[in-house]
Amino acid sequence: MSETQRPPEATVESRLERLERKVDVLSDALRVLAHGSEGGPLAEPGADPAAQAARQAYELLLTLQQREGQDAGK
Repeated sequence: MSETQRPPEATVESRLERLERKVDVLSDALRVLAHGSEGGPLAEPGADPAAQAARQAYELLLTLQQREGQDAGK
C-alpha cells in the first residue's frame, strides 16, 4: 500500500484490538503452562499438572480461534 493509500482508521483500530486480544490469550496460555510445569507439593497424587495445564492452554487457544471465526463472520 502506498503512502497515498492508507487504510481507514476504523480498520486499523479493529486490527489493533484483535491483535491485543490475541496477545492477552497467548499470555494466559503461557502463564497456565508455566504454572503447570512447576508441579508444586500440593499436587494430587497421580495428577499430571503439566498435562492439565497443556489441555487448559489448548482450550484457551481454541477459544481464541472460535472468536476470530465469529469476528470474521461479522
